[in-house]
This record gives sequence, structure tokens and C-alpha cells, in this order.
Amino acid sequence: MTTAARLGCADPAFASLNDFASNAQIIANIDTRIPLIADPDVGFGGPPNIARMVTTYHSCGVAGFHIEDQVVNKRCGHLREKGVVDVETWKSRIRACAIGRDSIHGGSDIVIIARTDALAVEEYEAALETLVAARECGADMGFLEAIETEEQIKNAVQLLAPMPLMVNLVSNGKTPWFSPEQLGEWGVKLAI
Repeated sequence: MTTAARLGCADPAFASLNDFASNAQIIANIDTRIPLIADPDVGFGGPPNIARMVTTYHSCGVAGFHIEDQVVNKRCGHLREKGVVDVETWKSRIRACAIGRDSIHGGSDIVIIARTDALAVEEYEAALETLVAARECGADMGFLEAIETEEQIKNAVQLLAPMPLMVNLVSNGKTPWFSPEQLGEWGVKLAI
């Protein structure tokens, strides 16, 4: 969305942290009572850049963000032909997020949402293991992109607890439409 809205083109993965942050700041300040969840893709580089992204988003008024385990250059979560990084690279991204948050003077309650696209590349169990690893490294919420069934959702909620699960409902995506009421009954804490 940032590249389309700010740069007027599709996302060829050349938008910078500054592009994303300035867009986030505008949106976050439209109505500060509504929390903004940002999408920094894979975090704009290695661990130092990821930690900087967290502090930058915090200063822009972002309430939370989801960071992905995809390789650079990433693809939309509901498209084919994606790749994910190895588990050590993934854990270093989540640790960098936690370090960035911990470095904010006066503290921060910015929410770290660990997003995995491993379901499209590996098995369901491997995707869940990716989120468990993120939880152990400081993530606050799990996001299993393109989750496909009620059973998968319920199982993920149970396995990840006490870390809550976020579900992404995209028109014509791989995740079927579930009502907010259904998701709430199954234990999902956030849907976008």
C-alpha cells in the first residue's frame, strides 16, 4: 500500500523505511484513538536496521507491526512461489524487534507480531514451530499467513497460547471468510 499510495507504483521492493514511516505517521495521526498496525515486510535489512525500524515506527505513533519470515524480495502472502528464511535468521529478526523496543527511552508497548509464510512453503507443523520460535524470542502475537481451515486456526490458538493469534482475511485469498464472531469463539484475538 505504501508504494502505491506514496510512490504511485506496484511494490518492487525499493521503498525505504523512511517511505514506510512517513506514510505510517500520517495514518497513525488521523485519529490517535485508533491503533495502527504497520507492515514493514521483512524489516529493511539486517538486525540493526530492524531494531531501528521498531524505534522509528514507535516515534511515528504505530501501535504494532508484523514482520515476516520471507526472503528478500518478498511476495504477497496469498501468492505462490515464496521463500522463507532459515530459523536462525528468523529468530534474529524477532530478537532485533525486541531489542529495538527495549531500547526506547521511557519504554514502549508497541506490539511485535511475528508473521510466517511458512505454510505456503513447508508443512503446517513447521509453520507453527516458526511462530513458537518467535514467541520464545520476544514476539507478542503470531500471524500464520494464508491459514486455511477452522481446525488449523483452533489448533494454532491452542499451541501458541498464551501468545495470541492474528488472522488475515483477504478477499479471494487462501483463508476462507470467517466472521469476527466465529474467530472470537475460536480464540483469535485480532483479524485484519
